[in-house]
Amino acid sequence: MKSLEKLGAVADWAKNGEEALALAEASLSGERPAYSLVLMDIRMPGLDGMEATRRLRRLEATLGAPERLRVVALTANARRAASRGFRPPASTGSCRSLSTSRRSRACSSQANHRF
Repeated sequence: MKSLEKLGAVADWAKNGEEALALAEASLSGERPAYSLVLMDIRMPGLDGMEATRRLRRLEATLGAPERLRVVALTANARRAASRGFRPPASTGSCRSLSTSRRSRACSSQANHRF
């Protein structure tokens, strides 16, 4: 998160999928400022990022959101996810862990070009 803030991003942090979904719902309903991008960890405790993204997409449809929120699936272990046939559910991109500022910029740039 510090890497993103160094790049000038304003970021919220969710400790699990339920909290991430609640933040997204508040944003979609106008209770919080709109998000331009969600970085979703696919291996969060409780409700994982894959299911949180599925529920986010259903919520967008229910609320009649004019456009889909950009979701980039993240994992610290991309090889393991790939070996298990991981395909992000209705996400708009995927990146390995953001452990350096250079990777953060690359992931952000990659995600922006997928829309």
